[in-house]
Amino acid sequence: MPVEESNFLTLTKHDPVFLHVKAGMTVIVSNPVNQAWCMADVLEVNKASHDTKTPLLFQVAEVDSGVISWINPERVTHIVPRL
Repeated sequence: MPVEESNFLTLTKHDPVFLHVKAGMTVIVSNPVNQAWCMADVLEVNKASHDTKTPLLFQVAEVDSGVISWINPERVTHIVPRL
């Protein structure tokens, strides 16, 4: 199956990954406490009322366990591309 180029994001060197996250995407979330990570589906992006480009929190559902939680956007390390 060919992979379309439109499925990938081009980020600049100083562009944080979380600025490109939208509801419906699958992301990799790091856990700084125990150095672990998990894959999660983004359910909702809660943005600041004064700056709609900067997200305050992401509501995610862990793919393996189904646990739903709110996370800090800076914990997102990667966006999983759709094929």
